[in-house]
Amino acid sequence: SGGQTEVQEFLVSVPMIFPYNPFGRGTRGWWATFRDDSGRWVATFLKDSWRTDAKDLLDEGQSYKKLRGQNIPTMLSCGDIRSEDSSLCE
Repeated sequence: SGGQTEVQEFLVSVPMIFPYNPFGRGTRGWWATFRDDSGRWVATFLKDSWRTDAKDLLDEGQSYKKLRGQNIPTMLSCGDIRSEDSSLCE
């Protein structure tokens, strides 16, 4: 927020995980690479899913932050994709 947007660029594969069911969160996943701060290419996994925009529920990124150090993969970044008017994309 605060008017600034951080842009991260990834080079991604075709989806490795793709929803065949019309119900659920529509989770998709890709093998991906990105350049780290030193300019090296780093391999990672990129996950995308829909979620309910409810104020009383933790979003997935907040959940992973709380679980850091609990033998789960490290989350590099998280966030919502918003429209130009700052509303969540539908």
